[in-house]
Amino acid sequence: MTNAVYSNARARSLEKSLFGAERINRMIDSGDPAEAMKILAEVNFGGGIAVASANDFEILTNAEEKNLIAFIKEACPSESLKAFLLKKYDYHNAEALIKSKYLKTDSEKFTVENGLLDKDEMREKIMSDDYRDFPEPMKKALAECDAEFAASKASGASINAKFIKAFFADMADIAKKNGKLSEIYKAKVDSANISTALRTRNFAVAKQDYLYGGTITLSEFKALNEEQFDVLKTKFRFSPRAEMAASAIKAAEKKIPLSEFEKEADEFAVSYLLRFRYATEGVLPFMQYCFYKLADIANVRIIMVGLLNGFGDNIKSRLRTFYAG
Repeated sequence: MTNAVYSNARARSLEKSLFGAERINRMIDSGDPAEAMKILAEVNFGGGIAVASANDFEILTNAEEKNLIAFIKEACPSESLKAFLLKKYDYHNAEALIKSKYLKTDSEKFTVENGLLDKDEMREKIMSDDYRDFPEPMKKALAECDAEFAASKASGASINAKFIKAFFADMADIAKKNGKLSEIYKAKVDSANISTALRTRNFAVAKQDYLYGGTITLSEFKALNEEQFDVLKTKFRFSPRAEMAASAIKAAEKKIPLSEFEKEADEFAVSYLLRFRYATEGVLPFMQYCFYKLADIANVRIIMVGLLNGFGDNIKSRLRTFYAG
């Protein structure tokens, strides 16, 4: 395991390559995708890969994400933090591969970068029903998918639900080992439960997808499925997730997409870690950099899509919370 002092120092040194408010505002205010790409080049975004035009910006964001994954694997000073950051790629790939197994599709189109597991090795094992080396929650999800496909009962939604539940079960054990990861995990669980309940509004259907480990209790989850919106506004006024719940309830009441709520849920980790901006204990500086970098990558995608589609006036409202410099 890499020395924490060394890893934290490397992470702190890399913070100067983060965008910050000045660069983000320059990209948006330029109003020009080509000019925005020049600003990306200032911080070597994408590792110096040359692209033909601004329309190819995803090549840069994908490269940047790949570089971050490599940095985490090389320098992360904590096995639990590494797992927390990278397991999402393993579960995404497992879901893509089990679907490919039965639907006879090209899995390469749907898999992403390797997380802790090599996707080519995963493919070989999944195709041969050999799940022995996978985490227990993933094994369970794969076996359940096999059974559903064999019974001709599988659907995209049911398969996805299995892997979401398996992913969170796996992450729960990891998060217990670090207090700040635990807080981030709980927020992820709560946002997933709020979203599930307000999209379904049917407790009998939704309860099978309820995730344990957050601050939203099963009875509160039931209420989100069944009670009137005015009642819910009062019930969740003093909840640990008051702001998150209020945003979601407002959207559901108006029958509009839960996009603003999902935005707040996505940016919780950065908002939370910014409270400890100058702290240096444990692996916190390394953790902060990784979440700041993920926010940068997400914001580049938002900005470039907005500029390319002429949504300049609305870009700032869509941005995720980011490291301000």
